Amino acid sequence: MMLVKVLYFASAKELTGKGSETVECNEGITSIDLFKILLEKYPKLIQLSEDLSVAVNQKYVDDENKNNGVVLNNNDEFALIPPVSGG
Repeated sequence: MMLVKVLYFASAKELTGKGSETVECNEGITSIDLFKILLEKYPKLIQLSEDLSVAVNQKYVDDENKNNGVVLNNNDEFALIPPVSGG
């Protein structure tokens, strides 16, 4: 087992009621797997799921990795970032 710090920003923070939490995960879990776990844990996030960006260790998971995800390691930081608007 390993620990991953999950950060929630803006509307994701509002929908989960948390700014962050530490999640215990199995070794070899991917960013996609963790994203699915968080959607099950916080069903309200489903409404944002198509628009959320994911960052691992402060680097966005880009389109090339989006379908397969990236493998997470112990003590990684996983962030859910809603779209940002403004001017």
